[in-house]
Amino acid sequence: MNFSGLLSYINALPDFDDPRVFGMHPNTNRALMYVQANQLVDMLVTIEPQYRMMISLGYEFPFKFHLFQRIFVALHRMVMLLVKLLLMILHQRSHV
Repeated sequence: MNFSGLLSYINALPDFDDPRVFGMHPNTNRALMYVQANQLVDMLVTIEPQYRMMISLGYEFPFKFHLFQRIFVALHRMVMLLVKLLLMILHQRSHV
């Protein structure tokens, strides 16, 4: 096998392995997504007060940072909705 064949083989591999390959429960991916979503929310929650404090102290952010702030708020809302959705799904599946 040459380099280009090896590269095309690697590019054809899936981005994520099925947990069953490692002998884990199929819902392992859901649990991982839940943990990662919680970590992201925790990070956003710790950054937001610092940002608000800097604004209240009169710090002038460059235009790019205000764009970042808008993206941050949109991501925060999306993550909160995703966490609520995941919690609802996990709650429904636990009662089945």
